[in-house]
Amino acid sequence: MNGRFAVKFSSMRTRLAAISLLALAALAIAAVSSARSAGSGWTIHTKGWIEAIDMQGGTVAYDVAAPNTGCNRLFVRRGGKTTSVGGKVTCRADSTSTGAGVREIALAGPRIAWIVNIGGNTESQDTLLTSSLAKPKEKQVAEATRTGDVDSVLTGDWLGGLVGRSNAPALFAYNAWSTDGSGQITTAALRRNTGASTALVADGPETLRAASISGPRIAVLHTDGSVVLFASDGSGLLGTIQPPAQTRAIALDGTRLAVLTKGSKLELYNATNQAPLASLGVAPGSLPFIDMSSEIVVYATGHRLRALSISSGNSAVLATVKRNIKAVEIEPAGIVYYWNTVSGIKSVGVLSFIPMQSVAAALG
Repeated sequence: MNGRFAVKFSSMRTRLAAISLLALAALAIAAVSSARSAGSGWTIHTKGWIEAIDMQGGTVAYDVAAPNTGCNRLFVRRGGKTTSVGGKVTCRADSTSTGAGVREIALAGPRIAWIVNIGGNTESQDTLLTSSLAKPKEKQVAEATRTGDVDSVLTGDWLGGLVGRSNAPALFAYNAWSTDGSGQITTAALRRNTGASTALVADGPETLRAASISGPRIAVLHTDGSVVLFASDGSGLLGTIQPPAQTRAIALDGTRLAVLTKGSKLELYNATNQAPLASLGVAPGSLPFIDMSSEIVVYATGHRLRALSISSGNSAVLATVKRNIKAVEIEPAGIVYYWNTVSGIKSVGVLSFIPMQSVAAALG
């Protein structure tokens, strides 16, 4: 660990020891500067950039980066009420020089999980945390540390590929892997956590990295663009799909897998037998993320949020914002998406929810 990282980390830990629960609550309330509602839709402006989001059912989770040297905050909004989740590890997520902060979030029924990444010039560390939504309190599930050169090769352990499923049994899946001195992967595993226990789903390099989960399947997106499906109960490999063009993003919903590829195409597959179902066009310039619920796929092209009906082929622009959209999630309740901007010298995150009735109306 380099000196700059060690001093900064130690200083932050000392300061955090003096923060009371009441002070943390005050910080959490201050993080949301304003909210506007239009019908059942809403928009929230945060004091600090948003780093990650997830949505399941009508529940939305989002992380707000620490402004300046303050406290990083993780929130859950459900039923119109916003609650702060997390503790000391989450608070110091943005305290290091090269760390990514709260890099991934996943909801699973009554629980939430997230990965915090901190790091300096010669070390990087991932921590997987979980909490109950009803009684928020962060709990560490796993930790991984690697050393070396953060701009070149790091040797050691990694965590990532965090995905969550709400249907019973609600669970999280994630990847754990190791690299050697040349940056080559030496061990890899796909694991699941139900709250009560953590278990192996599958091991080997083909398990990297989990990108989507739905029902009994976990979809893994490989760097070569192929998609591998594993049984979430650990019973083995279910099949492999090789799209006709380089894969940019995937989304699994029930028995269907949507694959966004280069060339402005959306390839649909049967997740049960891996047979192709359809090939649809999308708007050019799509960003590398998609999500799908029932008959609707959502994605973004720069500043525009778009939706595509699989059944009708109709498409629509749902929103146009001032900067690039960072992520989008869709559930039967509606769509949530975010983008980040600057107001004066202040970092501002903008998180918006569009109800499904508005989406359906736009698609005709």
